[in-house]
This record gives sequence, structure tokens and C-alpha cells, in this order.
Amino acid sequence: MNIIVLKLNEIIAERGILKSVLASKIGITKESLYNILGRNSSMSVDNLKKIAFALDVPISYFFEEDTPQSTMKRSENDNQNTLSHKIVKYQQKIELLTIENKGLKKEIESQNKIISLLETALKS
Repeated sequence: MNIIVLKLNEIIAERGILKSVLASKIGITKESLYNILGRNSSMSVDNLKKIAFALDVPISYFFEEDTPQSTMKRSENDNQNTLSHKIVKYQQKIELLTIENKGLKKEIESQNKIISLLETALKS
């Protein structure tokens, strides 16, 4: 079995990915994906790129020779990269919420000023 198919089967199993979901993500039938994984069919470079994107791995992942230590190291790096990516996304969300919150505070202040002016006008 070639290294690409081995790696693909390995990552699908490790991550518990449903093959039908992966097939849908890359725009092929699940039967086509099963044929690729079973080596009954060849895979296009375009499909390999789509698979790498869907699995969030570089395309080079499928061509690397692994030793147990390099696999463990890559797994640790993947976890750190995923965690770093999540942290950045949450920081961006916090920044957006902070900006939104500042805008809402200004809007409330403006409305309070209008209410105060209206109250003053009504008292006169």
C-alpha cells in the first residue's frame, strides 16, 4: 500500500473522521473515497490537496516517512498548532466583542443625553 493511502487511513482513524463526511467535504462520492482508500482507484493531486485542506494538514504530510518519535513529535506540534490557532481565534472574538461593547456604550450615552435633553425640554 502506498504511503499516501497509509497516512490518509491513519489520520482518518486517529481523528475518528467519518469517511462519508470527508468525501462530502472534498466533493467526491463516498464510494470514490472508499476506492481510493482501498487502492482500487488512483487519487488526483487536486483531490489530495482538498483532503489535506479538509484535514488541516500540509500536503507534505502525506509524503513524510515517519518514525515513532517523529509521529509523536508531529502529534504534539499539531496539538500545539491547533491550540494556538484556537487561542488566536478567541482573542480575535474578544477584540471584536470589546469593539462592539465600546460602540454600544457610546450609543447608550448618546441616548441618555437625548433623554436628558427631552426631560429638560418637557420641564420648561
